[in-house]
Amino acid sequence: MSVISAILAKEFIAVGTDSLLTECENGRRIPKKNSYTIPKYVAFRNLRCIASYWGLATIEVKGRKVWSTYAWLLEKQRDQDTFSSMEELANSLCEELKAILSKYPLRSPLDYGIGIHLCGFETFGDEQIPELYLISNYRSPLYDCVSDLEYSRRTFADLAGNTLELKEIKDLNEQRRIYNNYLISGGMQFFNNGDPVLYNSFSMAYFNAIYEVKRRQKLKEMSKAEFYKGLVRRPIELVKEIQKNYYHKHDIVVGGKIHSVVMNSEGEFFE
Repeated sequence: MSVISAILAKEFIAVGTDSLLTECENGRRIPKKNSYTIPKYVAFRNLRCIASYWGLATIEVKGRKVWSTYAWLLEKQRDQDTFSSMEELANSLCEELKAILSKYPLRSPLDYGIGIHLCGFETFGDEQIPELYLISNYRSPLYDCVSDLEYSRRTFADLAGNTLELKEIKDLNEQRRIYNNYLISGGMQFFNNGDPVLYNSFSMAYFNAIYEVKRRQKLKEMSKAEFYKGLVRRPIELVKEIQKNYYHKHDIVVGGKIHSVVMNSEGEFFE
């Protein structure tokens, strides 16, 4: 498993991931060789979006690696000019991943569990508006149940929550307008997967503390890219520290270098 996170704001998107990959050996999890420094995201610069993943990282047959999520995303990155939009890419990732998962016999249904955040900027009229597509077959926040792989837009759906008035709005342009106004008013959205319980324990307190620093006008001078990079990384770093210091060694699934990337609405990337 992993911890990945994303922050969506009016002018910036930030993505953070850990880098640890593990494998089972004699019933225990051990780190895979050379798995501490490679990010769990791939940037699609021409499409102005970023894909990050958690869950299934590699498929092995008779002890030999035959497929990896990261390598597959890099292949899609090289072909990104064949897609006209981020949504077309999301659909392609979902359909191709279905075929890949059906090709290989894994040990149990949960071994097929995988999730991808695909987030980027879309053009609606004269506006550049961030969106996050969730591609996943997990059906429980505890990651103990999988079903059919599918993708969906998450920004408006999560913003609407249980608000009946908003949930009844089905027109995409109207959803985008409402979401854009939310961002213009200073709103931000936070997404994470991999270990939401542990992540959220740190993130809400951390984000609230940053907001308080800003309210007091004590926030030091920094670029917006630096600000969002720090904001998206810190909760993952804290999850990593908890596991490093308090987990049994064979239970650690989050660690290594914490990677982050920031993209602005003009398509510039900051790593």
